[in-house]
Amino acid sequence: IGSKLVTAMLEGKDPLQVGVESSGLQNKNRVQWLSIDDDFRIAGVQLGAHGHKGNNGARGSLIGIEIAYGESITGHSHTPEILRGAWQVGTSSYLKLGYNEGPSSWVHCSAILYPNGSRQLINSFGGKWRLK
Repeated sequence: IGSKLVTAMLEGKDPLQVGVESSGLQNKNRVQWLSIDDDFRIAGVQLGAHGHKGNNGARGSLIGIEIAYGESITGHSHTPEILRGAWQVGTSSYLKLGYNEGPSSWVHCSAILYPNGSRQLINSFGGKWRLK
């Protein structure tokens, strides 16, 4: 699998797309693959930016994301945050990885975007997102 993905990358293809599509993805025509500069908005909210790229080649920050996109939901920093219309989710990874020793603000957090454009952040603690 690794060799196939490296070959795809060397051929100028997106290795993530090649890997997902070759692993049995059904309804490929329902998936829209975005490039780094593609916009994707639903209900006026930008969803096409990961959050790692900032303005003029700088590192991504929520302030820069707000300036660039306005209403948005991004990720990248692993810490949920809201700055006016710019919302940032947490992570779905392990909270302790090899490179983040010491105190951390990382939280398991996802976002829901409703058809009318309203949003909600859902934090998960201990694998649970609601009380029983």
